[in-house]
Amino acid sequence: EQDKYEVKECVRWKQIPEPNVPTGLLKGSALDLSSLNPPGEAGQFGRVVARDGGFAFENGGKVRFLSECKLFFLKDFRTKEGIRYYADQVRLHGYNMVRFHFLDSELMSGSKQDWSFNPERLDEFEYLIYCLKKNGIYVNIDAMASRIGYAAGYPWNPPDQKDPREFKFDIHFDPAVRENWKNGMTRLLTHVNPYTGKSLAEDPVLAAIVCFNEQEFGLDSYRRKDFSAALPAWRNFLKKKYGTVQELKKAWKTSGDSLSSFAMVELFTLQDIQEGKTAKSRDIQEFFSASEDELYHWYKTTLREIGYQGLVFNYNVSKSFRHIILRRGMDGVALNDYHAHPNGNSIIQSSSIGSAGNTIRSFLSCRIAGKPFLIT
Repeated sequence: EQDKYEVKECVRWKQIPEPNVPTGLLKGSALDLSSLNPPGEAGQFGRVVARDGGFAFENGGKVRFLSECKLFFLKDFRTKEGIRYYADQVRLHGYNMVRFHFLDSELMSGSKQDWSFNPERLDEFEYLIYCLKKNGIYVNIDAMASRIGYAAGYPWNPPDQKDPREFKFDIHFDPAVRENWKNGMTRLLTHVNPYTGKSLAEDPVLAAIVCFNEQEFGLDSYRRKDFSAALPAWRNFLKKKYGTVQELKKAWKTSGDSLSSFAMVELFTLQDIQEGKTAKSRDIQEFFSASEDELYHWYKTTLREIGYQGLVFNYNVSKSFRHIILRRGMDGVALNDYHAHPNGNSIIQSSSIGSAGNTIRSFLSCRIAGKPFLIT
């Protein structure tokens, strides 16, 4: 069970009074930036496509997106009035896109059965899509972000012996986890929104999908200690690459009879991964790249089978050469970066410029000529 904390007013800490009415921008005021976004519904010029190195409308010209990021739904979203107010405020602030992050956790909130969405959360989400669409606001979503995706259970505990699931890693090698992703996305994308009369798969309001937020951490050797589920795929990779055990032993400079077949190949260790200068460590990195590339193409093929024809992104955090190379075969580059990320109950006070402009340099280093770039 989770520890409960009760916050009370005391001599040291005072409660901040909540305003009686929402505080936001007023239409027609000096701060109204809605003119940045042309009038009309999202999707009036067709689907968002990649064209000439940027984003464009299928039946129109180029477009630049200014995106706001929505982590779950706020408490005041529990009313239609609150949802309409939020959508109006997004437009007044000059945004023309919203990114939905951890949508899977919100839709599965309180569910006791895999792929069974909370009907109230689904209704709120679909009404919000309707309101955003009316305001000319496009949407990009993380298809999966939670460690257990569209499975029933508590998503926030770190993996442990009681619940070892970590879909960010598991989805590479476990068909059941891929089935969870596919069923969850099928449910989300094919359900007809009663407010728009369209499913998300066919509605051009959905501009882009990131298949699994920060998927790179799934195979991140510095975070993961147990790679045992990868062993069968690791052996198959080596067999496909070398053909015979003799060629493998020659490359790895291994002698003796302890390695007489590919079935005898042991799982790599953390030390093998970090060594970096051996043929074996290079093979591990090749194996990771092949696994990640295969997974992206599985994602995209599955989305096309479901009926979604829009832009598909993945691997949206790493700045490594390996992932830059992987993104060459994608619809474009979607990327996260951080400055002053909260650490427990503290936050650093240094400047993003003072760190040699690390955040903007990280973004610029990952751009790919001829492909659109989405800062998620």
